[in-house]
Amino acid sequence: MASFDWENGGFGGATEFSASNGNAKNGVAASEEAGGPPTLSVGELTRLLKSVVEEIFFDVCVVGEISNLSQPKSGHAYFTLKDETAQLSAAIWKSTTSKLKFDLRNGMQVVLAKPERFEQAAEIADHLRDRRSVLMNLETTAKDTARRLIDFLS
Repeated sequence: MASFDWENGGFGGATEFSASNGNAKNGVAASEEAGGPPTLSVGELTRLLKSVVEEIFFDVCVVGEISNLSQPKSGHAYFTLKDETAQLSAAIWKSTTSKLKFDLRNGMQVVLAKPERFEQAAEIADHLRDRRSVLMNLETTAKDTARRLIDFLS
């Protein structure tokens, strides 16, 4: 059985998880100690899902169509990114929407990317050649890599 490391927010293995030291902590209910399933807070579950998704899908671009776009006065953008079979809820914060060089709109085909390496530039360029708008999250990308990506794709 894999264990979830509550302090560091990561798995020690694959599908099952329990508190790493067997004690109820950080919102894990006593039912887990008695052999029941763990009880997680909303925050714990979202951190857990985020770590699993980022570990497995760290090198993925997501392609879809914007629908249900909402752009309140706060400056954030909320929308659904969908294709023929599924949909994801998404948000872009004001700090990013204020830097966009185009207007988001319902029906727009976009690619969401979080490049970590310059080698991903070719895949992103292919999406641009296919006339898809690409939104890149460069917050965790090394500055020199981010500069090279922007220079190459400009």
